[in-house]
Amino acid sequence: MEMLVIIPFVIALIIGITLLISILFQWLWNMTIPEVFGFKMITYWQAFRIIIIAAILFHGSPNDEVRKVRKGVEEINEKLEILIDYEDKD
Repeated sequence: MEMLVIIPFVIALIIGITLLISILFQWLWNMTIPEVFGFKMITYWQAFRIIIIAAILFHGSPNDEVRKVRKGVEEINEKLEILIDYEDKD
């Protein structure tokens, strides 16, 4: 029952944070980029789309992160086994 309440809340929170980031991104762009590079100002929805594109291009899949963590744990386990074997021989 708790999951039925938590899931919509989390989804709404993610959407809300994305919308707030879009507002911040639009403001930062419109305050900086036109003056520095001479580009046009952007609208809210253009800022939103740029953030979506950036997330797709630059955010690795969660599986990559899990794979990195597992690889690190495996390396630590291998080193510990070597140390344990070395101590057992002494």
